[in-house]
Amino acid sequence: MSGVDLSDEQVEKLAELMRGSFSKVGHLKIDMMEAMQQLFAEMAKPQIDRTKATQLKDKVKELRAKLSDLMFNNMLAFAEILTPEQRRKIRMKKIRQLLGAEDSFDFDESANYHDE
Repeated sequence: MSGVDLSDEQVEKLAELMRGSFSKVGHLKIDMMEAMQQLFAEMAKPQIDRTKATQLKDKVKELRAKLSDLMFNNMLAFAEILTPEQRRKIRMKKIRQLLGAEDSFDFDESANYHDE
């Protein structure tokens, strides 16, 4: 994240946040994929058990909601670690990316890209 100038303390907090969330996100994604596979298998049977299919659909929905909540909480915690100026810089980088003005997140604002 060049151009954002993270302090050592911020880097440590972000690393801790990432360590704590990776396994949770991974487990939820695996559980969701397994439930989806079970749902697709049920839907492919000659006789579909509507009750079981509905239960599996509800399980996928519940897991997606948990994953969404976890991702939101991580994004919020990440944003709270940054200063308002750092959040502004990241926001501007994202806008530039969407407009095609930046190739990657590591765009260096101080680099001179003009031919002279």
